[in-house]
Order: sequence, then structure tokens, then C-alpha cells
Amino acid sequence: MKIDILAFCDFAAFYTGKLCIMGAADMIAVGGFPAIARGNIVIKLQFEPKDVGVHIIKSDITDEDCKALTSSQSDIRVERFEDDPTKYQLKTQVVCHPVQFQIPKPGFHNIGVSVDGHYVHSTPLIVLVFPQKRG
Repeated sequence: MKIDILAFCDFAAFYTGKLCIMGAADMIAVGGFPAIARGNIVIKLQFEPKDVGVHIIKSDITDEDCKALTSSQSDIRVERFEDDPTKYQLKTQVVCHPVQFQIPKPGFHNIGVSVDGHYVHSTPLIVLVFPQKRG
């Protein structure tokens, strides 16, 4: 199993074999703390024949102290591959976890993914204060 895409975004949809991601970011800018963030954690997975079966996909966002700010999980089923070794087969699935969470402070955060309880991938998410315009 391979993770092709792991992103925090405003919107994601998967249709007719295409993944549409809007507003993907590795940074969240807020006006002050505590702040509320909303979005989606999008995970695109690619499977091999050894991955056939049911798997639990869990995503979380943690702060720099490794405290979980949000956590979501879903079950996915990988169907059997055909027995014809000459046929090219690509099995992918997209998991989209809508999230809303409170951010207590700025800093380096982490989006993590585990499969069946085993941590497999992460990407950074930076939270900073957006300067307010003075008028």
C-alpha cells in the first residue's frame, strides 16, 4: 500500500477517476488564538495484490507536543485483483475526512496517517498568526 497524496484542503471530490482538490495548503494562517480550523484531510492510496481485504485508515492532526487536535477514521475494502498477470491493474481509493478542530497555539503541526494501527505517512502543517491590517 502506498500513499500518493496526503493533504489538508478546503474541498475535495473524487469522480470518474479524477481527484479534485481545492485550497490545499501546508500552512494555516489565523487572526489569533485559540482559532477554529475547518477543512478536509485527503488521502489517496494505491494498492497491491497483497493489500486485498478490509483496512482501517486513520488520520490525525497533532501539534508540536504530539497532542491530537483532531482524529478521524474510516474502513476501506480492497477488492481482489484479477489473476491475469499480463493485465495492468491499478487500484486506488480516496479517503476524505472532514475535520473541524481548535488550534490553541502557533507552531509546527503534523498530519499523520495510520493503516490498521501502523503509522505509515505524515506531512507538516504550519500554523501562524496572520498580521491584522490596521485601518
